[in-house]
Amino acid sequence: MDMVSKAERNRERRGQKIALIGESGVGKTTQLFSLPPKKTLFIDLEAGDLAVDEWEGVCVRPRTWEECTDLAVLVGGINPALEKAKVPYCKKHYDHCIKKYPELHKKIADLEYLFVDSLTHTGRLSFQETSNTPEGIKDARKAYGAHGQNMIRWLTQLQQTRHMHVIFLSILNKKVDDNGSTYYDMQIEGSKTGEELPGIVDELITMTIMDAHTPNPYRAFVCKKLNRWGYPAKDRAGKLEELEPPNLGALIEKLKKPRSQKLFDTLNFDLPAPAAIAEGSEDTPPGKGEVS
Repeated sequence: MDMVSKAERNRERRGQKIALIGESGVGKTTQLFSLPPKKTLFIDLEAGDLAVDEWEGVCVRPRTWEECTDLAVLVGGINPALEKAKVPYCKKHYDHCIKKYPELHKKIADLEYLFVDSLTHTGRLSFQETSNTPEGIKDARKAYGAHGQNMIRWLTQLQQTRHMHVIFLSILNKKVDDNGSTYYDMQIEGSKTGEELPGIVDELITMTIMDAHTPNPYRAFVCKKLNRWGYPAKDRAGKLEELEPPNLGALIEKLKKPRSQKLFDTLNFDLPAPAAIAEGSEDTPPGKGEVS
């Protein structure tokens, strides 16, 4: 275990790990056009490439959970903690996949972007795998438990690909609880993946339509956890605004640039004025397209 200096860290190629979430049809997959096709691998899990049939890059289409793990070990390499084990992401698994997919292995070495569409369908493949085991057939709780572990290991394997930008897409559902309050939930089988995903990725971005019920609706990325609409969001880098233009390639380029101010200085510790607190208490729960 080596010590790494600031200068050494700054010289490293560091890719962003981004979860881009939003309602179905908002345009998440179309963001593929904002990425350089020769440096991007499109992971088409949903057979949803109709929206990007004119995109000039290459794609792969995993059909099983085994193929998903094969792809992850080719991208992320050997997991040192599992090097001598006989499980996914071990040395034996990696060596097997290099022989099984020689052209894909060679292609991945030249890539900078991995575009995964989507976690929603990846979760379905994982759960199909675990629910058809003898233990899963007998007990659905064991199937969900194994599925949750599968997904976290898979995400962590891709997270460790330090040099590559990895973008995970997921459908976002808008729901109303028993008290009439609006909340948002990622459409991923089971609860574990959606709960832990914000801690795994660097940036959690909600793509949505603002002013949806007005003559001038527009799409935008919601990027800050403290946003006025209550959308899921996170900006670990501290380089983004509350709203950013819906251009994934431009957003990644912005994340590569130095901060305009120190990260700690971006945290807001100021308490709101009493009038603002009173005014905020009368607000209705934020909904799609509501802008104050």
